[in-house]
Amino acid sequence: EKIAPLRSAADQGRDAFAAAFFAASELNAGDGVLGHEVDLVVADPGWEERDAARVVRDMIELDGIDALVGMHPSNIRSAVKVQLAGTIPYIYTPQYEGGERGPTTIATGGTDDALMRATFPWLVERYKARRFCLLANNYVWPEQALSTAKSIIGQVRGQIVGEALVPFGSEYTAEIELIRQARPDIVLTFLLGEELVRFSRAFGQSGLSGSILRYAHGLDENVLYGIGVEGTDNLFGASTFASNHASSETMHLLERYYTLLGSNAPTMTVFGQSCYEGIHLA
Repeated sequence: EKIAPLRSAADQGRDAFAAAFFAASELNAGDGVLGHEVDLVVADPGWEERDAARVVRDMIELDGIDALVGMHPSNIRSAVKVQLAGTIPYIYTPQYEGGERGPTTIATGGTDDALMRATFPWLVERYKARRFCLLANNYVWPEQALSTAKSIIGQVRGQIVGEALVPFGSEYTAEIELIRQARPDIVLTFLLGEELVRFSRAFGQSGLSGSILRYAHGLDENVLYGIGVEGTDNLFGASTFASNHASSETMHLLERYYTLLGSNAPTMTVFGQSCYEGIHLA
C-alpha cells in the first residue's frame, strides 16, 4: 500500500518524515497492510493551493497512492480535500484550528481550543495573569487561533491590552515596543516555526522576559533548540506530546524509534508523533 505523508515547514519536516519511516518499518516488519508492503511516497505541497492540488493529482495519477497522511499547513487542506474528492482516505495529523469534518477525512492532531482551555485558566490561577497581549502571524492558522484565544480570555475574565498581526520576516522590534508600552502580565504568541524563534530571541534580549510571561502556541522541541536557553525565560507551551514526558508509552515509543534509526535520529516532537500515528491509522 502506498501512503503519502505531506510535509510542512522545514522545522517539523525532518522528524515527521523520520517518524513516518519508523511507522512504515514497523508495519513492514509484520505483514504490511493486507499482505502488501507499505511504500512511502513523500511530497512537499508548498504553501499555495494550486501547487498542493497539482502535487496531490500527481501522487494519485503517477504514484497510485492508496491513502494520504498530511503534515502540512492549514491553508491548503481544503485544496487537498477537493483534489482527492473522497477517493482515498485523507488523514490530517498536526495541531490545528479544529472543525475538520468529512466522511473520508480524519483530523487527529490536538486542537487550539482544547489546548488553550486547558492552559489559560491554569496561568490565571497560578500566575495571576490578567492582562494579555496577543501576537499572531498574518496567516490562516494563527488568525483563527487568535479568535479562539480571545473567546477563552473573556471566559477567564482576562483583559486584552495589546494585539498585533505580524507579517512573515519581521524582526519584531515594533511588536516588542508594543509589549513594553502595554505592560501585560503575559504575551500569547501564535507564530510559526522560525517566526517564533526570531521573536523569542529578540524578546529574551529585550530585558522583558524576567517580568512578563509568554505562552507560545505551537511550541515544540525543534523550536526550543532554535531559540536557545537565553530566550526561554518564563516561556510556556501546551502540547499533546512531549518527548521528555516520562510515561511508559512514550518511553517505549522512543526506545523503538531510536533502536531503528539510531541515536542521531531527529528528536521526535508532537509533529513527528502525530505523523507516526497517522501512518498506523491509514
